[in-house]
Amino acid sequence: MNRLSLLSALVCNLILCQAANSQDISTDKNYLKRHFQFQIGLNATDFIKQFAVPNNLAITNPNPYLINGKVLWSSKDIEDPFLFGIRTGFGYDYTRIESKKTVDGTENKSEETNYSSRYGIEMQHKIGKRWRVLAGYDFIWSTLESETLNITLSTPTSKSSSYNQVNSETTTDGSGPFIGIQFNVTPRIVLSTEMLFYFEREIGKETTYNKTTNTLGVTVETTNEQTKNNRTTNLVAPGFININFLF
Repeated sequence: MNRLSLLSALVCNLILCQAANSQDISTDKNYLKRHFQFQIGLNATDFIKQFAVPNNLAITNPNPYLINGKVLWSSKDIEDPFLFGIRTGFGYDYTRIESKKTVDGTENKSEETNYSSRYGIEMQHKIGKRWRVLAGYDFIWSTLESETLNITLSTPTSKSSSYNQVNSETTTDGSGPFIGIQFNVTPRIVLSTEMLFYFEREIGKETTYNKTTNTLGVTVETTNEQTKNNRTTNLVAPGFININFLF
């Protein structure tokens, strides 16, 4: 995060210094409108595929960032072919699955919570009336917490019981380049997709607790803990669509 803070500070200083050199902001109320573009957007993949994809075709959404924001700048005019700026993205996902069977006395439950964020720099270049290509570099961070329970209670036909609980927490950080393309639907609405290539490091811990009781009433408890520290590369193909609103 220290490298990210330093990079963000350098980018902001560069933009402000160039702006100060090109024109006195205090003498032009329209400076921000002419030289800066602000974008706020959403990951619209799940919404769009309801209308464009057949129900029997399963498509995954590889982009975890539900909310995106950008600040782009041009030294000449915001309609200039070349734009440069900073961007960010945030995501949250929660899933819960639970099932109970009274016949054999089993109960299963799983919960998973995922937080994701990214911060980076972006460059855009106009290649047509409505098209722009974009490229840049991101720093990413995410955390994944999960809990799984598998319980088998004693029944009249089986006096044995078991209890299994697995808790896992994984933190991922990394960085990498991206390329993409953007289409201007209207002057204020754009659609975009990207290809991401991230170098990631995963640090995590998994704790497993087991408790079993046999038909004689003897109970055995065990606890096992595992740690991981992996380095991986993650290529995300352009399988998602962001919709952004320009200000």
